[in-house]
Amino acid sequence: MEPNPASVPVFVGATPLGERMASWTLRLSPIAIAAVWLASANTSAAQTFAATNTPTGNSVGTGPRGLAVGDLNHDGFPDVVTNNGASTTSGTISVFLGSAGGTLGAATVIPFNTGTGGTANGDCFLADFNVDANLDMLNICSSSGATVRGAAVLVGNGLGGLTVPTSSQLLTPVSVQNGTVADFTGDGLPDVVLSSFSSDEFHFFANTGGLTFAAPVFIDYVSPDGTVTGNLGVADVDNDGDLDWASGRFYGAGLGGFAVFNNTGGVFTKVVTTLGSSTSSSSEDIDFGDFDGDGDEDAVLQNDVANTLVFFDNTAGVFGPGTQTPLTIGTVSFNTAVGDLDHDGDHDIAVCQQGVDNVQVFLGSGAGTFASLGTVASQINPFQVEFHDMNGDGQLDIVIGNQGILNTTAPTGSVTVNLQTTAQFAGVTQGVASTYGCRGISAMNQNSVATVANAGFRLTTCNVPPESLGLLLLGDVPAASDYLTVYCVLTVDLLTSTVVVAADAFSGPSGNGSVAVPIPNDLNLLNVTIYAQTIWAEPLLATCVPAPTYGLIGTQGYAFTVQ
Repeated sequence: MEPNPASVPVFVGATPLGERMASWTLRLSPIAIAAVWLASANTSAAQTFAATNTPTGNSVGTGPRGLAVGDLNHDGFPDVVTNNGASTTSGTISVFLGSAGGTLGAATVIPFNTGTGGTANGDCFLADFNVDANLDMLNICSSSGATVRGAAVLVGNGLGGLTVPTSSQLLTPVSVQNGTVADFTGDGLPDVVLSSFSSDEFHFFANTGGLTFAAPVFIDYVSPDGTVTGNLGVADVDNDGDLDWASGRFYGAGLGGFAVFNNTGGVFTKVVTTLGSSTSSSSEDIDFGDFDGDGDEDAVLQNDVANTLVFFDNTAGVFGPGTQTPLTIGTVSFNTAVGDLDHDGDHDIAVCQQGVDNVQVFLGSGAGTFASLGTVASQINPFQVEFHDMNGDGQLDIVIGNQGILNTTAPTGSVTVNLQTTAQFAGVTQGVASTYGCRGISAMNQNSVATVANAGFRLTTCNVPPESLGLLLLGDVPAASDYLTVYCVLTVDLLTSTVVVAADAFSGPSGNGSVAVPIPNDLNLLNVTIYAQTIWAEPLLATCVPAPTYGLIGTQGYAFTVQ
């Protein structure tokens, strides 16, 4: 999301140092704010990536279907899990622990079979389902021949281990393959939606605590609206404060499109959006982001027949007809990711291209248009892509799950990590101080050099709770202790700083947020070092663990020197 115009930061100086910096007192009119946003677009360096693959000899497993990223062992670096068994009768879970360099260690393979015949060939997610400050794994069991269908929660021990339950906790009467996890009821607990590929229906499980879930609520997709498939998208599409979800229409009456399920207190109402033949008949995946900067969550629909991405503008919860020219991606596509790769405050997109074994990246302009950045490397048959800062440098990297050669008896999967190698800016210090629960991974970066009179200067935070509210703090004096007692070691001492900034920050669907911090035209700011910290709320679905007392997440410390 774009920052609220009313939250553009105000810098204040008051003491002897403040007298030298007194002109850094900034009051912006709405017209000036608009000018700042326009000036901030596309000011970062060209994005570049370097691929690292699954370590040689460490098998992901046969036919992986799901991939999820999060810090399982509290070392501050994201780990990767896959579930395997898309074409076999015996599923496994693979756990790859991350490292400071952003690379993955050797796989730990966990046999998976809950009940009878439940194989690990659906989607998977990481979240703290039992609220013990450790990430757990939700694994969707999808074998059509299984007598136990649904999903199981593998409890995390905080050391990188996952315990397989003796039976699935979320049972469905039909085979399910996809789903999503989010706090739909607003009680701070991760809820679950499971979708059936073949039965045109969804099952909603409200989390009641202690690894228990309420009886599933059946939600019919209602033919001929289409067959459920692909990954579900989650966003507050009508801006009423709760999370909604949507599904693509995969074999939908000759037309593609998607249906949104509006959430009212955990009760969902379907709104079918018929979008015409431009989306063809196979809408595999849907994602959301504010692509045009108007504060609403717009939709991007991936189509694997027309091989296009189609964009739909959201105005007050109503989606336009998708009249923009689709972006041709040229081959069989599957799964998308949305996030701010270039630190310019708007959303960018990546899409898997199974036909040519790579991932194509599109950079957003902030005005609802997109330009292809090119492709990044994958291995054979990429099936899932995620944005995540894997090495704590404040830049989103691209993590790809690959299925291998699918027409073999036991296709061997793999994981590709494309580390962003975009040049860092001058005068930047990463990691001024560590913070509780997110050491080294919830990092910050900037979109341009911090120069005097840089009206488009912007700070971005990575690896934070998605779709959440945060508070950006800046000051010219680093903190010596955590005087706020929120178990986050701040890098800004608000009591002694002579320059203080407090501004709202909002994170997008990939868990990164951007805030405009325009630097005034004041030569007294030359060579002054500014320390930065962002504190985030709503942490229970985050990929790092919050402080235990107040439930807050603080970014890794950051500092920049005005040039």
